[in-house]
Amino acid sequence: MRTGIGFMFSWMCLLAVAGWTPVVGESAQEDPLAGIQVLDLANAERIALKNNPSLAAAAERVEQAKALVTQSRSSYWPQVAGSASYSSIWQDETSDVPGFSVSSPQEDYRVGVNATWLAFDGFSRKCSILQAKYGEDIQVRALWEAERGILSALASVYFGALLASENIAIAEADEAFNLRQLEEAKLRRQVGTGSLSDELNFEVRVNSARANLISAREDNRLALAALGRLMGLEAGIVPKGVALAALKEPPAEAMGPTDGSSLIERAWGDRPDLLQVELLVKQAEAGVRNAKGDYYPEAAVSAGVEGNRESSMGFEGEDFRETVSLSLSYDLFNGMRRKGRISEARATLREAEKNLMAAKVNVASEVQEALVNLEAAKEQLDLQTANARLVEKNRDLVEKEYTAGQTSLVRLNEAQRDLLTAQARLAVARVSRQQSWNALQLATGAKPKRP
Repeated sequence: MRTGIGFMFSWMCLLAVAGWTPVVGESAQEDPLAGIQVLDLANAERIALKNNPSLAAAAERVEQAKALVTQSRSSYWPQVAGSASYSSIWQDETSDVPGFSVSSPQEDYRVGVNATWLAFDGFSRKCSILQAKYGEDIQVRALWEAERGILSALASVYFGALLASENIAIAEADEAFNLRQLEEAKLRRQVGTGSLSDELNFEVRVNSARANLISAREDNRLALAALGRLMGLEAGIVPKGVALAALKEPPAEAMGPTDGSSLIERAWGDRPDLLQVELLVKQAEAGVRNAKGDYYPEAAVSAGVEGNRESSMGFEGEDFRETVSLSLSYDLFNGMRRKGRISEARATLREAEKNLMAAKVNVASEVQEALVNLEAAKEQLDLQTANARLVEKNRDLVEKEYTAGQTSLVRLNEAQRDLLTAQARLAVARVSRQQSWNALQLATGAKPKRP
């Protein structure tokens, strides 16, 4: 049966698939589904964490941040530079002949090596390295957050595919029921106890069931295509030879009551997006200390060897000279640049602190929302399970009454429609409870099992 949820889900999957272009690389040479005939959510997550191109891009940003740390640390090392030059200077010289001059070149050769080490810069160098390290940690948490986002999308699509599979089974059962009723209606009309209208009614009902079956299969294929995109499959879809694991009821203890306060505390300690904001605060604090370094003088030590020779490149010992120098510099006035830089850094810190407060509130709200959804999903499942049993029992009784000629065809159609509706709602409730539990785990920042 095609529900409004299924219709919206199919459009979401279609948009997800339409915006994807397969990425062919080294990983495309390997089949991540090799040896897998039944795909469960855990395996789908493992493959997505390994193959998803967006996560690979986020991992490269971590490498970029590591390289920035290396660059920052280079300021602690002396800077060594070599130089070489050649120049030819032409000078006019007066000759013995009046009115004439002679131009003769003078060649000059220079080589040198100079090393400079920044001995002290007001701790700005140390703070810059600290900021770079925080930047690396931020990118690591950004990668974790990207993984959490991929897993959230993957779970939604995976459970959507399971819901579509449930709807396929419901539509197939509806088709089988009406086919059976159609055959019996034909037999009754042949012996003169039935009517053509009954027969036509069941033909219409069979066609309606088949239409629902086509829609449910469409939802399922779209979900498998979206699942293939998130898993980074080269074909862009989970192949037909791989089935999704059947929907199983989770252990009762796993779905039991949960403590909101403890889950919020856990989320504050584990959520990668919140950890990012905390690191941004620390990075901003280092930025303030870095800006204050402008009030300190800079001290540098320099040592070098330079050779200078005229007319030829045959340098000898007396052509070289060594130099060692110590320099100290301090900006007496720079147009309030130092004060402005410190003010900017402090404002950046205050912004980061406010963002941290907002992030903690948002995380707590998401956990509470996930808890409410889980409780509602559990109540809905209990209700829809009991209701589906009642409706199915009622449909069976009405079917017997119709066969015995004790009730009308309209009543049988109504009972069958009620059963389809109840079964569809039960399927949604079963999927929603597992999806709500999974969403709660992601909301609390449960760390994924990385490949």
